[in-house]
Amino acid sequence: MDDKPTWKKLGMSISILFTTLIVCFLFGLMISYFSSMSYATSNHTRWEYKICSVNPTNITNEYLDEIGKDGWEVAAMNRNMNKFLFEYIIIFKRSY
Repeated sequence: MDDKPTWKKLGMSISILFTTLIVCFLFGLMISYFSSMSYATSNHTRWEYKICSVNPTNITNEYLDEIGKDGWEVAAMNRNMNKFLFEYIIIFKRSY
């Protein structure tokens, strides 16, 4: 018995491989299509942003409470310093 693969066996294994690749590709397309549909129709939170330049002496609990009453929350804060100015850049966000 000769254990070498014949052309007929090789052709059959190549066709099975090719068919498997096509099925996997189509399955991937289908998953991609349906996942993009659910993303487009789902209700994701939308955010509104507000950027403020604030002197450090003006950042008080009362200031933050007043902004918080309108639904704003601090998303980021950065100190801005140069020769003439010392302030904080505060980015607020709220959902709408």
